[in-house]
Amino acid sequence: MSPGAIGERLERLRAREILVGYTVDVDLARLGLGLEVLVGVRLHSRGSIERTIGMLSTLPGVIRVSVITGRWDLLVHMRVSGHQKLAATLLDDMWNLEDIRDSETMMVLDSRSLDPLESTSRDR
Repeated sequence: MSPGAIGERLERLRAREILVGYTVDVDLARLGLGLEVLVGVRLHSRGSIERTIGMLSTLPGVIRVSVITGRWDLLVHMRVSGHQKLAATLLDDMWNLEDIRDSETMMVLDSRSLDPLESTSRDR
């Protein structure tokens, strides 16, 4: 296809709101953020969810906070440089937040997207 035809097709997809944005796939390990971590968080009170999300979102390495069902109230997704940075963030920052009752930290050993519309640099 010609560049003009591609541009027209993209514009039609945007107009129909099929394409709603663009993303950049960044290899975070090459930026020194090679340790991917999930932290399940249980709160003292569910009324503190918004306040806690706000505080967690300011911590170094936190890239997503999700409200979830099940054992945990929140799932915190982090990318940090290594174990020392993770320990500092958990000990000095996260565990000192007054609304957090307890947590469980899980290191991601490998991650593969099964969504054909999503790719990561490890999928290629």
